Amino acid sequence: MSAFVVPFDDALTTEDVKLYIQDRLKESYKQLNGGIEFIEKIPRSPYGHVLRDELASRIPRREKEKEVEVEMNSE
Repeated sequence: MSAFVVPFDDALTTEDVKLYIQDRLKESYKQLNGGIEFIEKIPRSPYGHVLRDELASRIPRREKEKEVEVEMNSE
C-alpha cells in the first residue's frame, strides 16, 4: 500500500505519517510498504472524484527509479 499525502504545513515528515499509520493500523499487511509521497493536490475529475489512475500511474515510476538508483550504486 502507498500513501499520497497533501501536507498542510511544511513540518510534516514521512516519519510522522508512518507513525500515524502504525498507531492506527496494527495489521502488518496494511502497513505502507509502497512508500509515502507528498503531493501538492489530489488529482480530481471535473465532478470532484479522485483520479485513482493518475495516482496509481505514479507508483511504478517510483519503483523503477529506485531500481535504477540501486543499479547505479552497485557499480
